[in-house]
Amino acid sequence: GASAVVERDGVVAGIFTDRDYLKALNCATDDDDDCPVATEEITAMTIEKLATPVSAMMTPASKLITVDPTCTVATALRRMGELDIRHLPVVRGDRARGDIP
Repeated sequence: GASAVVERDGVVAGIFTDRDYLKALNCATDDDDDCPVATEEITAMTIEKLATPVSAMMTPASKLITVDPTCTVATALRRMGELDIRHLPVVRGDRARGDIP
């Protein structure tokens, strides 16, 4: 899943995804053998990471790939496929308008 991180004034600060969390745990998305989340035992590192602010793990707005609300669905889906991304925030300027999951 994913969630846009939006400031009180509506400005998009970034996006937080399950991939961001797994990356913070040094988990490969294709091979989770070394991933603490994949084990039955919750490790100290996992507990520590759960206390980390979202802002420390999220993809910041400066690195976000977004589309304008006028973007066609075909263009958005092509972009997501080409860039291997699963979520595409819809913004106008720097303001959130939605998400294409």
